[in-house]
Formats: sequence, structure tokens, C-alpha cells
Amino acid sequence: MASTLSARIRGWIVSIAILGIALGLIFVLSSNWTTWASAGEEQKTDDAYLRADVTPLSTKAAGLVASVEVSDYQRVKAGDLLVRLRDDDFRAQVAQAEAGIKAFLKLRMYRHSRVMRVMGDAEQILFDLFARYHRHPGDLPAEWLPGGDHSETETERARRIGNFIAGMTDRFALTEHQRLFDSTPDLR
Repeated sequence: MASTLSARIRGWIVSIAILGIALGLIFVLSSNWTTWASAGEEQKTDDAYLRADVTPLSTKAAGLVASVEVSDYQRVKAGDLLVRLRDDDFRAQVAQAEAGIKAFLKLRMYRHSRVMRVMGDAEQILFDLFARYHRHPGDLPAEWLPGGDHSETETERARRIGNFIAGMTDRFALTEHQRLFDSTPDLR
């Protein structure tokens, strides 16, 4: 009976040892599996499924990436700079758009026939006022007349009249022209 008891105990010990080794192996393999599987230089599989968080990125302007400003698995928040784009293509597009706008403004706004007509009429009003004040200095306001017996050169008189005209508002220049001349162009 002692031999049967020892055989039984030996059977139990062997069974418990095998079960303990199996559980220990399962624990070691399951806790370190990701380290062993990903530590290899090259990983292969025939049918793998990947479950991961993927966040699509897009930029407000198209361009080539000049530098990546974050590292793998780095936490980022809204507003963080992720990549720097090469901007030479963008700058060229902006310069081309600006040139187009300038050409449009010059042709359709600054050099438009109506604008040119009004500019010509305004220049004529200023020319008329200058000539009139030069020929008839008494038409100038008293504070713009030369003081006392001071004689002035032709250049000084032209500068004084030019300064007076330069200080006029558009409305005052039109009013003065209407006061001094029979007809004044309509600048509308």
C-alpha cells in the first residue's frame, strides 16, 4: 500500500508540476508577447489585422512637406504645429494673383475712361486756379498774400500759390473754381 500511495503522490506531484509549468509558460508568453513579437528587425505575416487610431490630416494650403515637427507617438493638441510646408510654390501663386489684381485695377479702375476724364477735369481745375491766382494775386485770401513791402521772386510766389492750392479740399477747390470762372466741370 505504501507503494501505491507513493505512486499516487508522485502522480499528483507530476500533474501539479506539469500544470504549474504550463501556467507559468502561459503567463510569461502572454505578458511579454508584444516585446518579443515587435523586437525583431523584420516582421512578416500572411493574414494580419491591425486595429489602431488613425487620424486623417489635411492642410489649408497644398504644398510639399519641408519638415515634420512631431515624433512618433507624441501627444499633440489642437493648434500644435505638426509639419512645416515648403512655401515657394505658394509664394509664387500669391505673386501671380497679386499681379493679376494689379493689372485688373490698372485697366478697369485707375485707367478707366471715366476715371481718366475726371482726373483730366480735376487737373484742369487746379491748373486754372493756379494760373488765376498767379495773374490776379488779389483773389487769394488775405492771409495768403505777401506781407507789407516784401517783394518776392517768381519762384516764391509760385510756391506760395501751390501751397495754398495743396491745402484745399476737393469741395473747396470746386467752390473756388465756380466763384472765379464761368464754368466748372462736373467731377462725377
